[in-house]
Amino acid sequence: MILVTGASGYLGGRIVEECKKSNILVTGVSLKNKKNNVKCNLLNYEDVKCMLNDIKPKSIIHCAASVPKITKDNIEGGYQDKKSAKRNYLMTLNLIDNAKCPIIFTSSMTVYDVGSDELGRAVQEEDADIKPTNSEYAIGKWLTESMLEEKSQYGVVVLRLPGLFGMPRFDGVMYNAAKAFILGKSFTLNEPLPLWSTMEVRDAAKVCIRAAQLKHFPHYKVVNVGYDGKFSVDRVIDMIAEIYNISWECDIEDIPVFEMDLSAYKKLFKTDSIDFKKKIEYFLKQTKDKLL
Repeated sequence: MILVTGASGYLGGRIVEECKKSNILVTGVSLKNKKNNVKCNLLNYEDVKCMLNDIKPKSIIHCAASVPKITKDNIEGGYQDKKSAKRNYLMTLNLIDNAKCPIIFTSSMTVYDVGSDELGRAVQEEDADIKPTNSEYAIGKWLTESMLEEKSQYGVVVLRLPGLFGMPRFDGVMYNAAKAFILGKSFTLNEPLPLWSTMEVRDAAKVCIRAAQLKHFPHYKVVNVGYDGKFSVDRVIDMIAEIYNISWECDIEDIPVFEMDLSAYKKLFKTDSIDFKKKIEYFLKQTKDKLL
């Protein structure tokens, strides 16, 4: 039995769907009783204790997060929200203090302050050993990782995920660019552009499931997750524009480039490289079908 927190959310929901497709026994947990999920307030220690005692999972995929509202005019606001970062830490603390099974923690590439251009190589897991300063969200993820390492009893795997795209999300830079090009509208990027990489949400979900099914759990292991190659916002938009044969130019200079070292990921999950362009093409087909 795999327990998935945040099961009504973007990633958590896809994990539950993929488990059911593969006939994997799964229980979803969410703050509200949606889609037959178990209702639990992860900020409440006693609620978490009772829920875990009742379900007795073999492993936990922890996706739940307090996400502040991000508006078009305040994109960075959510990433600088200290209260949300503290709530996310507390939820994870309540889980690790009560769980009697391994935990898969969905962390983020935002724990890295430095890009591939500055390092002169792909970013490795140990490059996040120094507390990040780029956002409260990143600091919260990093502190949660450190707490999990200290408290691990049954095993912890930390998956540092890039930004996710794919249905049923109808926002984000990739969707907005695709929508603009499909509808024949202009598209521009606003400065400053962050370190950025991306992954299709169902690919990320499958990685989480494989992690939860490991036969031998490490005491604590951090793994970069993503696709091969160098990523930046403008490069991906260029790919989308090229597919639609649209002339698009970015006037922003010195856009940071991000590439993750995936050696640990490939060794742990014995995975092959994924054709990112094919993922983009499928995403664009889905977007077009939705819009037209």
